[in-house]
Amino acid sequence: MPGGMTRYTVQREIGKGSFGRALLCTHRRTGLTVVVKQIDVHSMDHEGRVAARAEAVLLSKLAHPSILHHHESFEDLVATDEGPARRTLCIVTEFCDRGDLTSQIQQRKGSHFPESEVLEILAQICLALSYIHSRKVLHRDLKPQNVFVSRDGSIRLGDFGIARVLRHTFELAKTVVGTPIYLAPEVVESKPYGARADVWSLGVVLYEVMALRRPFSGSTIPSLVRRILRGKYAPLPSHYSEELRGLAHLMLSKSPGSRPSVAAVLQLPMMRPAVEKFIGHCRAKRAGIAPEVLPRELRFLLEAPGHRDEDDGDGQQRHDESASGSDPDDVAEVAHIRVSGSTIDLTGAARDGPPLLRLEALRQYLADQLGQTDFLKLYASLKEDGGEGRRGPSALDDAWAADLGSTLRHHFRDRPERFSYIPVVEQLLRLEEAHFCEGD
Repeated sequence: MPGGMTRYTVQREIGKGSFGRALLCTHRRTGLTVVVKQIDVHSMDHEGRVAARAEAVLLSKLAHPSILHHHESFEDLVATDEGPARRTLCIVTEFCDRGDLTSQIQQRKGSHFPESEVLEILAQICLALSYIHSRKVLHRDLKPQNVFVSRDGSIRLGDFGIARVLRHTFELAKTVVGTPIYLAPEVVESKPYGARADVWSLGVVLYEVMALRRPFSGSTIPSLVRRILRGKYAPLPSHYSEELRGLAHLMLSKSPGSRPSVAAVLQLPMMRPAVEKFIGHCRAKRAGIAPEVLPRELRFLLEAPGHRDEDDGDGQQRHDESASGSDPDDVAEVAHIRVSGSTIDLTGAARDGPPLLRLEALRQYLADQLGQTDFLKLYASLKEDGGEGRRGPSALDDAWAADLGSTLRHHFRDRPERFSYIPVVEQLLRLEEAHFCEGD
């Protein structure tokens, strides 16, 4: 719509990149403060123009309290510093006056976030990701700079500028995009990837929120890539719970199939208070909360007293059929594992296929047997004390086995039958070490 920018008064430029620039503006009629992202489509090739317009269409279809609100999009002729006005795509979104998550981290000045606040940040990002993943959309550029904080402290996920709508099926994308520091190993290696690549990026963000530093760094792109592929990083602060630390480690698994889906993360017991607080916050600000805001597995929370909301007119809650509880990246074949003493028998693809499938099968077996909470606690201890510290799985001698036994006794001293999982843990760590060494 020509002349669209005449409805806005520009206050100042707040961002600039290869896409164009971001302006803080005021709507002349309403006085509303907004952000206008101007994308120079004049200099783009046909594919670039199509992608930029697709972003605008995508944004207009996303409606979630944890996603940056899209006001409107239009094309206009905008004056440039270089000369005549150029055809520009303008995307107008809400303005979050507390900045982004990067600025929030910097403001801590070495003082760590309380665990409850970390879980609230994590829950809201997961809810936003669960929503877009159910609509066959990948974010593909998740980083603290794209997580915004509103005046009331709630989280907004933004900048879907390079997101891709995957039509009909959740096909695996092969395009390498995104910020290198937050890219998943499979993306770095130019392999097909799916929703679990966003989970890796979220794991990096979670690590940064907890540690107030990034897990991976390098003076050059090749050195950064090597560190990402090796999967080695400093331990997380010990004052956070083992369960939360274990979750961060699991999100940073090199194997996509070993990472949890965002829906699975939201179902963890430690996440429940943060999710319920989110529901209460939404109800306080709105007349109701649509079921689609939550993954299907958590919609029962809306049935709790005071939480029941929108229905379809006959007393039944509406359900978005596109929002399936299943995850597109889940491994299709479930491996069967039998443990007898120190012998582990696997059947199916995990036995005959590559070590990666055995790695995923062993992780899943332990999670199923121990329960997610105990598994995350154990995984944190193993990653910090055994899997990546001291001598590691390559030195599975009697002394290391004693360390492992001590770890298990610490966590499961009231359940001695769980010592039978020691051989499973040993194989798990052997495979993890071998898998990460592939990136060296």
